[in-house]
Amino acid sequence: MPYRRQNMNILLVLLCFCIVVTHCQVNLLYGTRQQIHITDIAASEHEYQRDPVIRPNLKSFPLLDFIYEEGNSTIYWTDQDQSRILRMRLPQNSASRSEPETIASRGLLLIEGLACDWLAGNIYWTNSREIDVAKSDGSSRKVLIWKDVERPSALVLDPPKGLMFWANFETFANIERANMDGSERVVIVSGASNVKWPKALTLDYDEKRVYWLDGEYNALKYSDYNGENQHELIENLGAQRGPHHSSLSLYRDRVYWTHWSGKHQVLHSCDKHRCDTPTPKEGVSSSSDMDIRVFMRDRQIRPPVNPCDPSPCSHLCLLVASDNALTYRCGCPTGIALSPDQRTCLPETETFLLFSASDMILFISNDTPDRTEVILPVRPVFTTTIDFDPVDRFVYWSDSDEHHIKRAKLDGSEETTIHDMEVGEMEGLAVDPVAGNIYWTDTNFRRIQVSRCDGSSRIVLINRDLTLPRAIAVDAARGWFYWSDWGDSAPAIERAYLDGSNREKLIDQDIGWPNGIALDRDHMYWTDGERARIERADLDGRNREVLITLHTKDFFTTHLDGLTQLGDHLYWTDWMSRYVHRTAKRPSQEVTIFNRPQFELKTMRGVKMVNTSAPVEVGENTCARPANGGCSHLCLYRPVGGHICRCPQGFELVNKTNCEIPDAYLVFTHTEGISRLSFIANMTSYNLQMPEMKSPMAIDFSSYDGKLFWTDTGLKTISRAHLNGTSRDNVVEFGLREPVGLTVDWLAHNIYWVDRGSRRLEVARFTGQSRRVLVWEGLEDPVAVVVDPVRSYLYWADVGGVPSITRARLDASQPRKVLGGGVGPLIGKPKSLAIDFDYYRIFWTEQDDDSFSIRFSSLSNFKVNTVVSSPPPVHPRGIAAYKNHIYWSDETDNMNNSFKRSEIDQLPHYYLTRPIGSGYKGVRNLIVYTDKKPRGFNSCAQGNGGCSHLCFSLPPEFRSSSVQVQCGCPSHYQLYAPYGKTFINSCRAPKNMLLFSQKNSISQISFDAGGEPDLVLPIHVRGVTSIAYDPVDGYIYWIDRRTPAIKRARPNGSRSDVIVGASGDYVPFPCSFALDLYTRTIYWVDCDHDVINATRMDPSQSRRSPGSLELDTETEQHPTAVAVYPEVGRIYWANQVSHHNVQVWVAELDGRGARRLDDLPRNDYGEKPRVTSLTLDKSLGKIYWLLIKTDFNGEETDVVSCNLDGSGCVVHQYTYTPVRMTLVDGSIYYVDRSAVLYKAATDWSNPQELVRKDRSAGAGGPLTDVAAGDWLSEQQLREHPCYGNNGRCSHFCVATDSQGRRCGCPVDKILQKGNKNCMTVQKCQTYEFRCRKDDDVICLEKINVAMATMIATTAATRRVSRVRE
Repeated sequence: MPYRRQNMNILLVLLCFCIVVTHCQVNLLYGTRQQIHITDIAASEHEYQRDPVIRPNLKSFPLLDFIYEEGNSTIYWTDQDQSRILRMRLPQNSASRSEPETIASRGLLLIEGLACDWLAGNIYWTNSREIDVAKSDGSSRKVLIWKDVERPSALVLDPPKGLMFWANFETFANIERANMDGSERVVIVSGASNVKWPKALTLDYDEKRVYWLDGEYNALKYSDYNGENQHELIENLGAQRGPHHSSLSLYRDRVYWTHWSGKHQVLHSCDKHRCDTPTPKEGVSSSSDMDIRVFMRDRQIRPPVNPCDPSPCSHLCLLVASDNALTYRCGCPTGIALSPDQRTCLPETETFLLFSASDMILFISNDTPDRTEVILPVRPVFTTTIDFDPVDRFVYWSDSDEHHIKRAKLDGSEETTIHDMEVGEMEGLAVDPVAGNIYWTDTNFRRIQVSRCDGSSRIVLINRDLTLPRAIAVDAARGWFYWSDWGDSAPAIERAYLDGSNREKLIDQDIGWPNGIALDRDHMYWTDGERARIERADLDGRNREVLITLHTKDFFTTHLDGLTQLGDHLYWTDWMSRYVHRTAKRPSQEVTIFNRPQFELKTMRGVKMVNTSAPVEVGENTCARPANGGCSHLCLYRPVGGHICRCPQGFELVNKTNCEIPDAYLVFTHTEGISRLSFIANMTSYNLQMPEMKSPMAIDFSSYDGKLFWTDTGLKTISRAHLNGTSRDNVVEFGLREPVGLTVDWLAHNIYWVDRGSRRLEVARFTGQSRRVLVWEGLEDPVAVVVDPVRSYLYWADVGGVPSITRARLDASQPRKVLGGGVGPLIGKPKSLAIDFDYYRIFWTEQDDDSFSIRFSSLSNFKVNTVVSSPPPVHPRGIAAYKNHIYWSDETDNMNNSFKRSEIDQLPHYYLTRPIGSGYKGVRNLIVYTDKKPRGFNSCAQGNGGCSHLCFSLPPEFRSSSVQVQCGCPSHYQLYAPYGKTFINSCRAPKNMLLFSQKNSISQISFDAGGEPDLVLPIHVRGVTSIAYDPVDGYIYWIDRRTPAIKRARPNGSRSDVIVGASGDYVPFPCSFALDLYTRTIYWVDCDHDVINATRMDPSQSRRSPGSLELDTETEQHPTAVAVYPEVGRIYWANQVSHHNVQVWVAELDGRGARRLDDLPRNDYGEKPRVTSLTLDKSLGKIYWLLIKTDFNGEETDVVSCNLDGSGCVVHQYTYTPVRMTLVDGSIYYVDRSAVLYKAATDWSNPQELVRKDRSAGAGGPLTDVAAGDWLSEQQLREHPCYGNNGRCSHFCVATDSQGRRCGCPVDKILQKGNKNCMTVQKCQTYEFRCRKDDDVICLEKINVAMATMIATTAATRRVSRVRE
């Protein structure tokens, strides 16, 4: 007992000693995903301090290190998920702790090592394939080591010795050492017997040892700093093998490490010299990986002399071991070179390369040897092209995902969007550094534009004859810009003056995909991605030569893209390898990789090499900043004629230098496009950059949004755009033949037009929606139309018969001839109309025999007055009225049209005419364009008057306190009042309609529209041969013979889909189809493969399509036309047995029970017969088909009818020649070769012509098909046994005679037990029978007929026996 008490006293003394001198205290810094702790692991486990000092809430464990300062230490850690490094100070007073601060985030990929230099105040880390260093606040970041590094990890430092150590384990495992500036690099441990997977390192500063954990050997080893005197401290750690993190630290005589044991990672320790039994520290464990560091002051030794305190360097002071002494070298941020004094860094990078890589822009310095990419701190989404302005030091880029053009400084500051309106797919961008302008190509809108570099003064330079413009380069000193067009039809490289004039095509032969262009003083260079080569030529396109051809032309191996030049070299990006390459500017096959990015890049596109120290070459360019050539807005230099000033939209050029907002100006159409004529700039004019014009005719504008509207009789379209050519779209592009007149109701947002070819007056919304035919009868030759939205009247001129001008309400109701037409004052043939809204009068130009004049009339009394007439010789065409003036074009000289202005004084009538411009060819129509909002208002201007589609303001005399507008519907729609409402303002789509097609159009007639004419639907179609309508979902289906495919779309052209098309190597050729509306299935004939297929109508269900019908017949099948009767589960088709034999067959919808339907003798079909159309009359129980016979006298068509069971077949011969037909409500509708649609009785008597189309190729060709849309009620659908979920059948659902259903399978499938789902079975050869055996199929040779019969009989007997049992 005394002995025991004595030992207790000794322990108490020792414990007190430890507490007093604190030598037994060991603080451990360790971190997990949720928390970072500091714990005294020398205390007993129940006394561990477990309160976390930081709660980072990470998704992966952090790497840790620290800089120890008494009372103000700083902890550093990594956040792998957010790719950043953070720090937080730990003052002595925990209440005053700071918030975590991010010190590095850009360009961080895979960080597997983090270490702090507590002497120089720097932080080091590994980053994928490099080792970086920065100041402790993250500034002055520099790449130290980048060569021959694959995956560095486990970075540790010995600052008092100026040394750093790290491990590599990607390909060859080793441990390396270098000075802390990256110099004197050496491998100290290598070889498979020594190291195989170094997972963690730590240093023993006292004994100059490096310890490492080897995950492959599961051992703890050490050696001296030179890699010698290696020893194995622990032979078997007992750790679980796998990709788990292990951590290692050391303090005084003990080494600490973590490894996985069971489901936790546990801390262990051992004597650093000899370890017989490792000691686990169960109190420090985690269910996830963790990192540890001994957090003690004496762990970070501070020598008496610190060469970096104070720092002699302007940026980084890096410790270096030199002859056993500690010294330093200065370092600069990545990309910046050290000045000759070896202490200060140059102000900026002089030569560098920028390149775009989808969601990032990368910077590579050419001043330093590392060529390490730095991600610019900007926020692109999908960058395609870049450029740099060496004057203002901005980098510019296009973002094709957000459709923006942006710019920022290289440090990420001043990031702004300079263009975000009307920006499509920008694949080329170039800066004019002299004038401070930026040029870009736009593939979507097919145009080239320019603006100031800040985004102001934007104009369109070129928008004609561009297919897919891509690269662009500016030669500012010589006044040219160059661009490439990689459209498949005509790839080329072109150039033009900087104002877009003097366009020249330089290269258009032997060129594929010209993706990149670069210029120097003597040559232009380009990459050809298709031919895998780089070429050059003189700046005028001469002396073309190939510089380099890559060995492979495989697009999936290499694809040359962006191109830039500097000095003697070219640099380009490769879209496939995602490298930056370099070659000489002379013909050579020598290619070097300038940069192999450390990042996993999705793409690599634009590239720009910059030398900021080189002066900007100005040449003869007189637009140099800041004078800008004296221009107030854009200055565009031309090598011939000097610079020219240009103005953005809405401005006019005055005195050749200043842009001012004009009160108004003339805009007119002519044979070469659309131009504007200034009122304030000496009547100068220039062409508007309106794309895709062929023969513009009528023109007007909307004061609501300033857009121009014009008709094009060549393209047969109505279009709109801003004055600068932006926001261009076709608002009407279907069913127009010769739209010669156009007017805009700017209050109701409607457009009106007259079509001279179809003799119609129509209206639509500004967008082209809600199109309605207003007048289609009584128009003989309409030529012009004009609207008065304020007084709510519409006027149009008709020169057919007796010329007239008619007035009507805005919906064209209650028309009245007010001038001419035999009821009003006699007039000649009007050519154009204009309204003077100030004085309420209408002007028109007219022709009467050989005399021409301009006349006007009051809109109240319609008294006619003459302004000018011939003689003297005048030939007025277009006319516009504005502010007591009329402006008109004179085409007396066909090759030199002029404009004139007439001033009109009301009392007395005195007319003074002055010429205001000449030299124009083929002027058609003109308007006075003004930005000022016109006076007036009507009720349609607010909320469209409450109308769902069209709103027509009523004239004052027709208005009441409760009724101000008349609502209207698109053609074939019906107007109604919604339930519970009295205001008739909504439109209902037609239920029953008839469709007919030409090769490139589908038209509609509604049975509910009360005699309204047919209307071409706004659906883009080509090569239409067959059509059908689905009234359930409201889709139109058609066969596109060009593709070939079966497609569908809504009647308004929206939601277009391909239902049947090429898939892999299978290319179908659909030639006929029919719809099963109950099972939502298309039955279609593939004439190339001689099969009938069934495909789901919903594209999302295409994988669940039934497949091909199995027609088990002895007769060879070559199906052509097809029809279905889903109510009774039948399908009918024509079988072209041979060129001289055609038959009609019937089967159940899955192909079962196939048999020939008709019983007609073969000679009734004549020579070379073919069936073009099958139609069912379900009410009479008959089937009809059109039989076309060919002989020496040509073709003739017979109509064959049979009962649906095949009996009573009769051949009818008629004098007319139908080619397609359908039945609706007891009437037959058919189209013939003369492009006429007829209606007849079911016995084909009393044919009535409904529609006659122009069958010429330019007008659409002959009619190709006719189809009806029979409306089905919800009750009718639900009564069908297969409606909804396909009757629970996996493939075919077939209605049976007993009002029931059964399931069926396609070719090579059979029903499983349960008779609902089909399973795939083996395919038998042609010489074999296929026999069913339970849920399987066996194949028997046909020669063993007796055996097959016996097997089948036995199987049937067994089934009968089982049933009896």
